[in-house]
Amino acid sequence: MHSRSRAGSRGCTCAGSPYSSSGSRCTSRCSPRSATVATPVYVPSLLLLGAAVVPVTFSTFVVERNLSQRLSSGDLLAGAVLGGVIGAIVAGQLEFETMRALGSLPTALIGLIEETAKLAVPAVLLAWRRPRAIDGLVLGVSVGSGFAALETMGYAFVELLHSHGQLASVTSLLLLCAVASPSGHAAWTGLACAALFAVRGARRRGLAWLHFLLVFAGVVVLHATWDSGVGAIGHLVVAGVSFGTLMLVAWRMHRAERRDGSGRQSVDLGLGAPELHQHLPAWRSAARGSHHVAEHRDQ
Repeated sequence: MHSRSRAGSRGCTCAGSPYSSSGSRCTSRCSPRSATVATPVYVPSLLLLGAAVVPVTFSTFVVERNLSQRLSSGDLLAGAVLGGVIGAIVAGQLEFETMRALGSLPTALIGLIEETAKLAVPAVLLAWRRPRAIDGLVLGVSVGSGFAALETMGYAFVELLHSHGQLASVTSLLLLCAVASPSGHAAWTGLACAALFAVRGARRRGLAWLHFLLVFAGVVVLHATWDSGVGAIGHLVVAGVSFGTLMLVAWRMHRAERRDGSGRQSVDLGLGAPELHQHLPAWRSAARGSHHVAEHRDQ
């Protein structure tokens, strides 16, 4: 796709050859805003890298924190790819059928459909393995990042078609979606997946399911609010609440895992934490007595 200059020889391109179709030198100067795609071969790379760099980086950052010990890097990578692809396909089909049936697509249904579709692969993994809640958080961030990358590529491609090849609007959209992805799909799916995985090891399944439903409802509300066109301030509020909640939950889970790990090490030694503190004074007294006996023998 080439754009014609508004002044100068006819057939002169903004970003292509400096000569017109008649062979004369092009003397017109094109505005950067009016420049379109001169080499379409690089457009797929622009869409792929622009949509995937930030989600992949954030997902890698979360994985490298070593929060999950029961899911390998291969499991998380497969979950991100399969969860993103299957979630996008299922969500797209359900949204299309809903729009055809209702004539429109309310933002509340968009949030409900997409958040449900993204939990398809984690739900299968939950039935197959016995992961913990913190494993669900890490897996959910990976799945949400994969879904966000695919969705951003779709939005950017549609914007490219609507703008007739104008790259300025496409790059602006890619930048906005990239910055928002950690506090969007990654955070929402991470929170919902963590609550879902917590049901498996809960002692009171009823309360655990109630907690999951409340978290899932909150995630859907955040998603619907984001899609409802609340403006820049509203988007900042939703992003802050989503990302802040994700970081708080991750910190609390990591702290609980470290505390449980210390308790298990004490049990492996044959003593629980209370018993360990109870026997410490006796051990110290015995050590002091042995030291005094050794000094008496030396004298």
